[in-house]
Amino acid sequence: MCRYMNHGLKVLILGRGLHPPWVEGGRVILRNLALALLRHGTEIKIVTSADKYYRFGLREDLGPLQGNVTIVKATALADGVLGATTLFKLHRKFDAYILGSLTFLPSAFLSNFFQLQSALYVSLVHDGFTQTLKASALGLAAKTSAKIACSSQWVANNFRRAFKSSHVSKVINPIISSDEPQFGEKNDAKTVLDLSEDDFVILYMGYLEYPRLPANIVLPTLKKLRRELRRPVKLLVCTSKCAHDQTYLRSFLRLLKAPDLKGEVKLIVRNLTENRKKLVYQASDVVIFPFLKLAAVDPPLTLLEAMANEKLVLATPVQGIPYIIKDGLNGFILRSTDEPTLFKAFKWLVTHSDDLKDVRRRARETIVNEFSEQRVVQDFLSFLREN
Repeated sequence: MCRYMNHGLKVLILGRGLHPPWVEGGRVILRNLALALLRHGTEIKIVTSADKYYRFGLREDLGPLQGNVTIVKATALADGVLGATTLFKLHRKFDAYILGSLTFLPSAFLSNFFQLQSALYVSLVHDGFTQTLKASALGLAAKTSAKIACSSQWVANNFRRAFKSSHVSKVINPIISSDEPQFGEKNDAKTVLDLSEDDFVILYMGYLEYPRLPANIVLPTLKKLRRELRRPVKLLVCTSKCAHDQTYLRSFLRLLKAPDLKGEVKLIVRNLTENRKKLVYQASDVVIFPFLKLAAVDPPLTLLEAMANEKLVLATPVQGIPYIIKDGLNGFILRSTDEPTLFKAFKWLVTHSDDLKDVRRRARETIVNEFSEQRVVQDFLSFLREN
């Protein structure tokens, strides 16, 4: 049991879409932290807007978070809800504030927010982060007294460039479940997903938009692998039913109609339950992150989950990934996303996969040692005690 149990601390979590369904990286990471803090005696309040694309999720039970979540209109949140009475008439002090995203919050809101006499934890930061931070940080270095902890070294580095370095005192990792797989052998999972036992499965899980999945590079590489290797290689692509990704989904489906890709790509378009995600990981041999620029969340949830499931990961060095993946030790860094480089990496992993058990083991050890609930909660509560 955590030594901080029954400490009576109060934490406010502010973000967008922090409610079921728990299908996206951002909301999963903040849900994990909120539940862990509740279990360790922290009083939690979550204020969130309901993304119009996920309103159906509000019908789901919030479980242990029931009664701790206040949902406001997105416009109210973006207009500076912290400074208004719409934020459940906030008249008491919280010990820390957790920001789930900065991109939808205006500069005026952030300017007031960062002057709070409190500790601040910045968790999820999306593509527009650097521009938003640059605008909001004007003049704040001399004004803010909040101590800042961040969810990754990359986020922390950005804050240090905008604030006095002394304000950013800690990196606190997200909590990642490292429970053992529940589905038995890999071949059992492959059978459930209608894959052959002989297939070498390369998994991509995430949005299909071009900067994140460069299909014009990945798919030709897959064709070349098919021609040159005797072992069958399949690409398993899992993406959610997200409205803003539909154009890319249609384009991807057109590419899959090519005769030489028939049967080589399995596409799953659905919001996966956590048990279903574990099944997908279990069936996979390599998980890829071929991002051409920023990932959606830092650090990327899928990368961490893949490592927890002892999967080989191949990722480009964007955002905080180089701080997590040590090339050749617990995963592999893809230095370039051109087709020859990707083909060489894929071919090497396919032919050497059976010899990389130590890499898989170290990947899981990274998560168990650095992203466990006990470790993260202790780090978070130590940060609050220090500030």
